[in-house]
Amino acid sequence: MKKSSIIWIMITILIGSIIAPIDNVPAMPLESAIISFISPTNCPPGGCAAGQRLNLRTSFDLGQYTPSTNTNVQLCVYTPIDWGVTDMAINLTGTITDATYISDVTNCGPAPAGYQISAGASTIFSSQYFGDTLDLAFRIGKAASLNGSVYTRLYENDGSNWLQSGQAFIFIPVKTRSTAVFVAVNSNICAEYSPCYINSGDDLLGGVGTGLKDAIDAVVEGGQITILGSYPIKSQTVLIDKQVSILGIANSTLTYIGSNCDLPMVSIQNGGIIKNLNINDGTCLTINRDLIQVNTTAAVEITSNNLTSGKDAITILNTNNEVLIQSNHISQNSGYAINRLLNSGSGTLKGIGNNLFGNRSGVQVTCANNGIVDHNFWGYGIFPSSATSECSFQSGKILGSPVLNSIAGAGVQSQKVLVTGEKKYYFENQVSVSHGTNETDFELYIVNHGNSTSNIPFLTSTGENNIVPCSNYFDVFVANPGTVDSLLNFSLKYDQNNACIANVESTSYCGQSNSALFPLWWYDPNQLITDGWSKTGQIPDGPSANGASGQTTTCDINQKEVMVQIDNGGRPGINLDLNFTPFVVGLIGQPAGAVLSSFTTSSENMRVGVNWTTSSEMNTSGFYIQRRLQGTTDFSRISPFIIHTGTNSSGSTYSYSDNTVTNFSNYEYRIEIVGNDFHSVYSNILVATPIPPTMTPTITSTPTITTSPTITQTLTPTISTTPTISTTPTVSPTRTSTRTRTSTSTPSRTNYRAPTRTNTPFRTPTNTRTPFISRTPSNLNLTPPTTSTTFSNSEGTQQSSQSTPNNNGYPGPENPDDQTGYPAPDATQYVITPVDFTVTPEANETPTGVITPSKTPTNIQNNVDNRDQGSLTWMFGILGGIIALCIILLIIFFLWKKGLIDLPF
Repeated sequence: MKKSSIIWIMITILIGSIIAPIDNVPAMPLESAIISFISPTNCPPGGCAAGQRLNLRTSFDLGQYTPSTNTNVQLCVYTPIDWGVTDMAINLTGTITDATYISDVTNCGPAPAGYQISAGASTIFSSQYFGDTLDLAFRIGKAASLNGSVYTRLYENDGSNWLQSGQAFIFIPVKTRSTAVFVAVNSNICAEYSPCYINSGDDLLGGVGTGLKDAIDAVVEGGQITILGSYPIKSQTVLIDKQVSILGIANSTLTYIGSNCDLPMVSIQNGGIIKNLNINDGTCLTINRDLIQVNTTAAVEITSNNLTSGKDAITILNTNNEVLIQSNHISQNSGYAINRLLNSGSGTLKGIGNNLFGNRSGVQVTCANNGIVDHNFWGYGIFPSSATSECSFQSGKILGSPVLNSIAGAGVQSQKVLVTGEKKYYFENQVSVSHGTNETDFELYIVNHGNSTSNIPFLTSTGENNIVPCSNYFDVFVANPGTVDSLLNFSLKYDQNNACIANVESTSYCGQSNSALFPLWWYDPNQLITDGWSKTGQIPDGPSANGASGQTTTCDINQKEVMVQIDNGGRPGINLDLNFTPFVVGLIGQPAGAVLSSFTTSSENMRVGVNWTTSSEMNTSGFYIQRRLQGTTDFSRISPFIIHTGTNSSGSTYSYSDNTVTNFSNYEYRIEIVGNDFHSVYSNILVATPIPPTMTPTITSTPTITTSPTITQTLTPTISTTPTISTTPTVSPTRTSTRTRTSTSTPSRTNYRAPTRTNTPFRTPTNTRTPFISRTPSNLNLTPPTTSTTFSNSEGTQQSSQSTPNNNGYPGPENPDDQTGYPAPDATQYVITPVDFTVTPEANETPTGVITPSKTPTNIQNNVDNRDQGSLTWMFGILGGIIALCIILLIIFFLWKKGLIDLPF
């Protein structure tokens, strides 16, 4: 009996399992948990750089702990072993519950394979909460090389056991560090630049929380960090405590957004380079921040930057090596341009090739008796004796005008170059340098002042005002004066404009053989070797020249440049003078003295000819033709520059054709005569009116005008032919011709769609294959075939079923966009189209349902399919249950027959 009872229990369980619902019932699910980015909001396109600091937030549901006075909630954080995570910290105050957590991993489970536990936090909840949120921050290790995830698990204590009730992870792609890295304000600015560091959410000592500090700490020693775009640091000073180069590209800017303006922007702690950056303190106004602080025993180079709108642009606290400050524009700071404090070490401050003006009133630079500041611009008429304090300088070694700002970046156009035996061009190919064969290389500074009349070096001195520049003004000086034993081949281009080319190559200058007249000029502001500006090929005429000779000067008309060879024999001398000297290719300015012997105009159809003749052309550079409409005020140049061909004693003949005029308009012309100083004088004014060819035959053709009745007669029948516009007469022949012409492919294209949609409204394959089936017109039984067949729907509206020809005349394949496989609805499949005529269809051609869009039957079929599928599911379930029940009954009968069980009846 006991045996049969056991068998009955087994049978009951088997039957119950069959008739019970088939759905799976899962075990108690884990509570919900999420982990997400706070700052940055996402990784750059190339991945989060190794060494990047991240701020994340984990949110979790609570529901399985029992309120207690003991620890009952535990959060655990796991990170990949490869990452070597550093500086992991969890905010120990719950955002939702305001509960206090403690750092603790006591109740954490083992880490998943390849992961390590990096942090944990636990707390005591004495009452029930539905969930909480904790923030965490960490740095990906700088040696990380693999992608991975941050993984959190939540454990709750139900009074007796610790249960894992939640888990979450966030995948983070990792970009390996390199020797050249980038820094940007956000991941969008990083773009294709990688690895790229961006700001996180903290503002901690040393600059932790900025992408710049992350990059400094992660990059290898001697690496390169490039700032992208406008990048703001935070209120804490960013410590550059590794020898790195911090660079900008284009107009990269290092700035600040905030209100705490007490601390320096960056502090160089271990040497390095800051180059090609715009640096300012952003929103600091009444109180400013020092822009760059130097506090290191290693060498520092600050070159080609714009340092503006700060307190002290550069502050030197301590240095035992050289601090080179070169090619910077330092202006508009409330404090010093350079401020070296007393007792700041034994290193030498060297400032060269900078604009240092417009900062605090008075002294711009302090050197603490250990600094050299030659070849800088201090302001017009301002000398280093009044602009510096406790600095070394030579009064003649100053720049006579500001250095031009860089074209494509920060800083100014001041460059130190290496002079070799190979001729090399600089500053957009305007200047070139080289030395002689088998001579020693040496370093040379070249400073570009441009050629503006307001920016001429030493403008207040005598003599230079008469020079009209055909090149930029360049200062040239050797880096180590007194040590060069090579000669310098120095060339300047003179191709500023056509007038310059014409004049330089004329017989007044390069067009003759006397090199003393070649127009390459130099100026000595210190030793008075020149009297104002002198040509390099002439004997200097200054009071201290003492019979010195000039230097060999040549013209290269093919290259459009003038070259001087500077050695130690003549003046300017490479060791004696190339510490002070600006150069320029220029022309002596004199007013034009051209004499016009004739000036005439000739008017033609859409053209005016301007002709003039000169009898002499003293100091004349060339000509422009000017024009204005009569009655207006201003003349405008309408011709290119016309180079003069006459001489001082003989003139020449010129002509110009103006083809930009309108007939019957009155124009006024004059000649602009341009002098060697580029000042202009003007001729008298002539009036010209372009006209078409003579129109006398046209005017006398009176009979043409009197034939107005003929015109009226021809217009009348034209107007009366408006029936042609109504297309009434044209319709019938059009119908006839269309029937015979379009029976090839159009009918199958036009009419196939309707019967196809009627016969197979729910089958997707039919829609894609039917263009090939419908090639046989006889299957459609259409009479007659037409290009555009009009049907009447139930509402009496005329509708035209048309297809746009595509792919050799067949309709293009439809694209099944939705997930059912059906083509997306096409609003242009059935268009109400005006037609030329109406054809009454045959009886077998009239089913209105042909035009019904396929979307409605598709939806109906989907619903029917769903219902059928549900019915079939239940049918199969019931059938399976019946079969199983029969099998069980057979088993029971077999066991009863064997006497193994007793039936209860």
